[in-house]
Amino acid sequence: MSPTFTDRRGNTWDLSINLGMLTTIREQLGIDLGSIFKDQEAFAKLLFDDVRKFGEVLYAIATDGDDSKIDPVKFAQGFDGPTISKARDALVVAIANFTQPPAIAGAAIEAIQKVMTAKIQKAVQTIKMAADSMSSDSGTS
Repeated sequence: MSPTFTDRRGNTWDLSINLGMLTTIREQLGIDLGSIFKDQEAFAKLLFDDVRKFGEVLYAIATDGDDSKIDPVKFAQGFDGPTISKARDALVVAIANFTQPPAIAGAAIEAIQKVMTAKIQKAVQTIKMAADSMSSDSGTS
């Protein structure tokens, strides 16, 4: 699998990780991508909880730490909801490809994608239950 995605403006970004990026991202953003698979809570938080931090990680990888490659504001303007979803998938692939032996990377990607799908399904179910509760509450007033 390729760790690439295309943003809403048609730009294709490669999130392939190199060793130099790990230090830069850890020092600048406080995220250790090299061991993030071992901390499911930190990984889920990066992928789902803080879209700004997620964008900063993507920018650091996509530009390989060279801010002169693209303006950070222009980079961010290429992102909408569907792009973030594609970037999330590409980042999972990039981290697996970098941190795992090739024979394991594919299985790791599949496992993480299952966890991500389950998290999304749980969120959808929570929203549906809340909407149902609000509907029944408004019908009894």
